[in-house]
Amino acid sequence: MSDPEASPSQAEPRSSSDDDWGKSAVEKAERLRRAQRRSDRSLYTLAHVGALAWMFLLPVLLASWIAHLALRDSAQRWLALPLLLLGVLIGGALVRRKILSLLEERDDDADR
Repeated sequence: MSDPEASPSQAEPRSSSDDDWGKSAVEKAERLRRAQRRSDRSLYTLAHVGALAWMFLLPVLLASWIAHLALRDSAQRWLALPLLLLGVLIGGALVRRKILSLLEERDDDADR
C-alpha cells in the first residue's frame, strides 16, 4: 500500500491497462453521445421531410381541385395541365425556400 501523504513522485506508477480502460470508457461515452444526437436528428429530419412533402403536395392538390371544379362542365380539358403545373411550381418554390432557410439556420449554428 502507498502512503496517502506520499509525494507524487513516490506514487505507484499507473499501468497501461488502466490508461487503456480510461481511454476506452471515454471513447464509449463519446460514441453513445454521438448515437443519441444522431437519433434525435433522425426524428427531426423525418419530421422535416413530412412537412416538406405536405408543402409540395398541398399546392398541387389544390390546383388539381380548382382545375376539376372549373372544368367539370367545360370541354376545355387542356386547361387542367397548366393549372397542375402551376401547383407543382408553387409547391417546388415553397419547398426550395424552406430548404434554403434551414440551410442558413444550420450555417448560422455552425458559426457560433
